[in-house]
Amino acid sequence: MYKNINDYEQLYLVSENDDDAKENIFNKYKPIIISIAKKYHKYTNNRFDLDDLIQEGYIGLNRAIDSFNEKEGVLFYTFSVVCIERQIKSYYRSYRTLKNQNFYNSYSLDMEIDDMMLGNIIEDKSVINNPILSLDNNYLNKKLIDFKHSLSFRNSLIFELRYNGFKYREIAKLLDISISIVDNSVHYCKEKLKNYLECV
Repeated sequence: MYKNINDYEQLYLVSENDDDAKENIFNKYKPIIISIAKKYHKYTNNRFDLDDLIQEGYIGLNRAIDSFNEKEGVLFYTFSVVCIERQIKSYYRSYRTLKNQNFYNSYSLDMEIDDMMLGNIIEDKSVINNPILSLDNNYLNKKLIDFKHSLSFRNSLIFELRYNGFKYREIAKLLDISISIVDNSVHYCKEKLKNYLECV
């Protein structure tokens, strides 16, 4: 169905604020995004969550839609594939940069726990008052590391950066994502952490 959609007609409709047209392009290019994401997923030895890579692919496609200029003489298909791959590569480079710089020398979860830092990610009295937090710090540290490893790659990055006191805007800039994605991830981590601690 979507294979027969004319990209340029849809791009014109997008410029006229037609949300359905953008959705049509997303659906048409979905198999391409999944294919590229799977390639990088395999290339990185499954280090990244496939869904995260696919989401990055959609971000790249959205940028292609917003910035494509037919007058430059490049096919939209070619341009969009370049943007999709570039976005996924950028996501991978962000990981390598953060890893090499050790989160800009920020506090690591592999070190001793500090209640102030824990509060940065939790910020919730119902969690802070959890009985497990009064237990031995080494035990708590191990549980938090286990919790972090249970998250998807992107959520684990956001969790650790927020744990270190980085602000939402700083995290968004470091990972090249929107503040709303950071906010949603932190909220998700809070809820999951509360449930995790209750089950310990």
